[in-house]
Amino acid sequence: MSEDELIKIMYENNFSKKQINNLKKVSDKYSTSLYDTVFELSRRFSRSLFIHIFTFVIIFHSYIRLCEEHGYTLGHILFAIGVFGITCLIFDLFAPLLQAYRAKKVIKTINKTHGK
Repeated sequence: MSEDELIKIMYENNFSKKQINNLKKVSDKYSTSLYDTVFELSRRFSRSLFIHIFTFVIIFHSYIRLCEEHGYTLGHILFAIGVFGITCLIFDLFAPLLQAYRAKKVIKTINKTHGK
């Protein structure tokens, strides 16, 4: 599969031009093809999903414990939401969930069309 065909499929699966350019830079940096980079990103989707869900469970559990000890206050709610938001932003830098999901869709599309 040529790189142009792969980019066309990536556009069809809602990749932005900036995301594609970033993936091209990563593939150039590590001397791999764009297909290998997208495949590796799609392979990490389940790990990324696990990290996001695990973080949500830990924060939710901590919030419940905090509220049991000190009562339900607006401060605790805002604190839990803030912590969850910040951790999701940080994790999204290292484990991009939506981009990995799109990459997984691209790989599925390629496998369907090329019979791999």
